[in-house]
Amino acid sequence: MSMKDTPLVSVIVPVYNNEKFIAECLNSILTQTYTNIEVIAVDDGSNDSCPKILKTYSNQITTLTQKNGGASSARNTGIAASSGELLAFLDSDDIWDKNKLERCIATLNKHPDAVGVYHDVRYIDSKGLLLKATDAYRMAWSSGQILEPLIAGKGIFGFSPSVTVIRKQYCMLVDSFDEQAKQCEDYGLWLKLALHGPFLYLSDTLSSYRRHAGCLTTSKAVHYEQLHGRYLALLSIQKPIMANHPPPTQALYNQHLYECACALGYWARIESNTKLSREAYRQALSLMPLSPHVLSRLIFLYLKALPPFRVLSRKVN
Repeated sequence: MSMKDTPLVSVIVPVYNNEKFIAECLNSILTQTYTNIEVIAVDDGSNDSCPKILKTYSNQITTLTQKNGGASSARNTGIAASSGELLAFLDSDDIWDKNKLERCIATLNKHPDAVGVYHDVRYIDSKGLLLKATDAYRMAWSSGQILEPLIAGKGIFGFSPSVTVIRKQYCMLVDSFDEQAKQCEDYGLWLKLALHGPFLYLSDTLSSYRRHAGCLTTSKAVHYEQLHGRYLALLSIQKPIMANHPPPTQALYNQHLYECACALGYWARIESNTKLSREAYRQALSLMPLSPHVLSRLIFLYLKALPPFRVLSRKVN
């Protein structure tokens, strides 16, 4: 097999307070059947035993340390330090099957025009016991030109970094992971990458996503953050969509940005973020200027921000 068939893969692992799972995560990378890899673990300000555990792997991985900035910041730090032709990501509480990289690289080698590849995933609990064997029944996975399905949010916008391998050259053309978004930051990257070419879907289940007490919940606050992340992601591709894509794609984009902005306007107001609520409603109004629904809510927000009206009485001598 030639060097061209075995490109260097930079595996980036954001690490934050996952002492229970980090060793299993790293071992699943280091025992891959595909061996031309570099592993970059980015310790995002952990205050548990993760730094000590990472030191035990010093001969096999590169560890970078930074102040806590979130998973997106850690991934971007890893990307900046990487030297591989391909990028792969694994969250520090998840694990890969031994042949994950082998299968993904073989697929990319057959399709040199592809921006990246992603695959199916199973769910496990904190002890590694199987919760669900596949996510394919829930998600409407797509292969090829996935921009429009991504815009429409047809399931595939939720695929995680841990199930992907992407060509670094395309990642360098965009702004990588959005560090402003607390949720759905990966969705923005997939949208920007999908502007540059096809993504391939492998039906193989090649990784395990761990659900445990430390995972994010489905609380109202998280729902609001997910809406905000999706809103930022859609806004990030507005200019290229309007400049380079046909009217049907533009119409689909405008519809989903409008719906997302309306929902974010409501939830931002519930979460007392009046500034963001006004911004989202203004964005929605720019897309549908005659919407009485949006206009009435925007007027309400501006009226609410006015100082209280006082009746001044005049003293009569």
